[in-house]
Amino acid sequence: MDIRELASLAELESFEPEWRRLWTRDPRATLFQSPDWLLPWTRHLWGGGRLRVLTLRSQGRLCALAPFFEWGIGARCLSFLGSGISDYLDILAEPDCAQPAARLIFEWLASECAHCQTIDLQELPPGSPLLAGAGPPWQEEASGVCPVVTLPGTVPPDVRRAERKLAREASVAFRQAVLLDELFHLHRARWRERHDEGVLATASLEAFHRESAGRFLAAGMLRIFGLFANGQCIAVQYNFSAKRRTFAYLSGFDPAWSRYSPGAVLLKYSMERAIQEGSLEFDFLRRPEPFKYLWGARDRANRRLMLTHSIRAEVA
Repeated sequence: MDIRELASLAELESFEPEWRRLWTRDPRATLFQSPDWLLPWTRHLWGGGRLRVLTLRSQGRLCALAPFFEWGIGARCLSFLGSGISDYLDILAEPDCAQPAARLIFEWLASECAHCQTIDLQELPPGSPLLAGAGPPWQEEASGVCPVVTLPGTVPPDVRRAERKLAREASVAFRQAVLLDELFHLHRARWRERHDEGVLATASLEAFHRESAGRFLAAGMLRIFGLFANGQCIAVQYNFSAKRRTFAYLSGFDPAWSRYSPGAVLLKYSMERAIQEGSLEFDFLRRPEPFKYLWGARDRANRRLMLTHSIRAEVA
């Protein structure tokens, strides 16, 4: 198996079609490992450093990809592209070559990244080839927790009551569309009530979501739903769907309508749509908020692999 390192955005862009085909062949892959997520992340959110994206080939065929980058002034760190806003991070690999690829990646990290003070691989999902292949001197610890509903799940009684109450108060309609402006506005309004800015606080984040949403729309994976009352958009649910999994990434609602629980009413609708499309899971992603468990969610715990200079010194 041959390893090549891609070190520029231009190389990543030219490699995109082959990258996408590999993503399709990896049954474990989430949208967070796709070029439609990681190329916009690199364009809009990458803070600089050195791209170190590994491609692994067997007899000329791309069979694995490890999207790393190196960063830091003085003390260097190696992390996954997409770090920070991605709920699952991992390598891509065809099933038959996942474990051999993981072994080669660990060998590459040991030989080519010995100058890095820290290698920090966060949000690895259960079943990651890297988790299966890691051993001393790597340290494994807890990372994020994603509550996941096995569909059809459970609809909380309060949501059905809110649905009826809203229908008595207003003319209600649901719409699937690219409601990004409405999402940004309502998400900020919701978080301002909590004296916070939410996760769409910067122009770069907004630019990232506009590009990635457009890409997922073209790929057939975007699911944005709006709830309208008397013609006014009062809630937006921003989801993705891929490989029979639906991911609930962001939402927002008008605080003026909060007594009707518009966010929960729209969540019920989006979950029903996921079932109709054949999704087996509805993933609430990180942040184990109490409301998620009312829908029947169970925790999926991600893991973190770390290697530090002090650990290397102790092993040596």
